[in-house]
Amino acid sequence: MAETSSGRASDRWDRVLGTLKEQGLSMGVGGTVVGRQATCALLGDAVLLAAAHRVVHLEEGAEVCRSVLSLLRPPAVQEYCLELLRRRPRVPAELEFMAASLLDAVATWDLLPTLVAMLEHELDSIRDRIYQIIYVVALEVPQGHIPMLVEVAQQLEARTDASARATATDIRSLLDGA
Repeated sequence: MAETSSGRASDRWDRVLGTLKEQGLSMGVGGTVVGRQATCALLGDAVLLAAAHRVVHLEEGAEVCRSVLSLLRPPAVQEYCLELLRRRPRVPAELEFMAASLLDAVATWDLLPTLVAMLEHELDSIRDRIYQIIYVVALEVPQGHIPMLVEVAQQLEARTDASARATATDIRSLLDGA
């Protein structure tokens, strides 16, 4: 029995490694991001999205699911949260707030352009949360992507609301220190 389970587990790892190779990752590369991608691939989007559903709907185990998702930061869960925020007014405000809260936990720097576009949301509480997320993920932008961060700051500076300008100022401070 152990050999069969071990064989299946090994086959699953082979599939995960194959997926990572297809995404252009060298098998000699490691680190947190690759580890997250491998773990997400092992779990699969269905499991990760079920966990996200539990969080957003405050079902049993929601906090454990949120903790796991915040470590993994899966793209499928990021998209799930964004989709709930885009479906206004068909999604109740409570679910939108929970989706924004989860997005805060799972967002990555590469979502910055999408997050800026989400600032058109009609609820102030959601917009305020998105500004917070923008600043937090701006802290993670790799050196090679600083021009994107400059563009985000410019887009925020062009907005008329005080929160946008404050976030732009915070990002400019980050850029000055970079």
